[in-house]
Amino acid sequence: MPMTRGLPVLGHALRLARTPLRFVESARDSGDVVVFRLGPKRCYLVNDPALVREVLVTRQKNFVKGGPLYEQLRNLVGKGLVASSGQLHRRQRKLVQPAFHHQRIAGYAEAIAEVVTSTSESWHDGQVLDVNHEMHSVSIGILAKTLCTALPGDEFADEIRRSLPVLLQGIARRAYVPAGFLHKLPLPANRRFDEALTGLCALIDRLVAACHADPVDRGDLLSLLTLSGSMSDQQLRDEVMTMLLAGFETAATTLMWTLQVLSTQPEIQRRVQEEVDGVLSGRQAGLEDLPKLGYLRNVLLEAMRRYPIAWLLTRRCVDETELGGVRIPADADVFYSPYALHHHPAYFSEPHTFDPDRWLSETARPSHAYLPFGAGTHKCVGESFAMTEMMLAVAAITARWHVLPVPDRPFEWSATSTYSPKDLRLVIEAR
Repeated sequence: MPMTRGLPVLGHALRLARTPLRFVESARDSGDVVVFRLGPKRCYLVNDPALVREVLVTRQKNFVKGGPLYEQLRNLVGKGLVASSGQLHRRQRKLVQPAFHHQRIAGYAEAIAEVVTSTSESWHDGQVLDVNHEMHSVSIGILAKTLCTALPGDEFADEIRRSLPVLLQGIARRAYVPAGFLHKLPLPANRRFDEALTGLCALIDRLVAACHADPVDRGDLLSLLTLSGSMSDQQLRDEVMTMLLAGFETAATTLMWTLQVLSTQPEIQRRVQEEVDGVLSGRQAGLEDLPKLGYLRNVLLEAMRRYPIAWLLTRRCVDETELGGVRIPADADVFYSPYALHHHPAYFSEPHTFDPDRWLSETARPSHAYLPFGAGTHKCVGESFAMTEMMLAVAAITARWHVLPVPDRPFEWSATSTYSPKDLRLVIEAR
């Protein structure tokens, strides 16, 4: 079912850029598989959870990672886990998986708790918090303590803070603006992107070299991968870049959304604090406490439903096929939107209402209507790590602080490479 006629040359790219969430919800309501154009290319948006399952699980060999976003990601992560498919993906996942086993997560949890506690203790009563900066600082601190401890934390953090935001913005711009020739011109944005990529690649080279120079298991991710001896240096670099991109943005953005919700819904904040106080009794949270923080977990599950960071994702069709009665040609880009799925009124009552209690019971809904960490063999390998990080962070913050909105300050968001708050500021008050 074709959508409204797009613009000459650009197709629906401008509409997708200007009103992205409205675009995908409107498309969802237009049919199970909807045709639209990015530039001259016909693309297909899959809106039915059962068909999304076909793309991601049952027919995944014919729908590989591809499309404009993955093309740009590969410029950064090469053959890293997030962008690879088929036999290479299976091999790399098998090699990376041990770094996220429960025994390793237990070690990471101590480092995570130290970072989030130290950060939250540095704030002062009545401070207007730059939440984007603080949550990214938490993520950077955690990466420094869990990804590779072979370099000084400041050197690591400074380069990450300088480079990654520029690269993430550049990926989004290059993925959804079809005029590829613009990205090769000597424009300021292109120079910033190239400089950021050069700086980050140099940092990763130093990390890999440092691990080779002192080949011991430090309890971090990179030393385990290095000691396995199963990856070339180039593959190690690709996986480190993958982990940096994932670790910097995803958990930090979910934490931003969660704090924004707590600031505007005092009853939810009260219930989180009451649970945290009852479980922790004033001490620092540990991995063993997380199963007891059921309401906090439900708040995070709801934050990932209501505000999915990866709001639009793609696959590429290998061989011509049919999906939902629509013919999909070979080499076509096939999109699906976690945002549109997570807000489908057929599967989530009052989908635009933030309701953690919807997760108290297993409501009958298609399994692929909710995709915070993806699905199938490409499901996020770091899911347990991310949930541990986010739960420990929210527990540490709410144990010490109330979060409140800044009076008369408008709230803004953007949906480019990620769906995230823009320049979020909140007031914190000591409890």
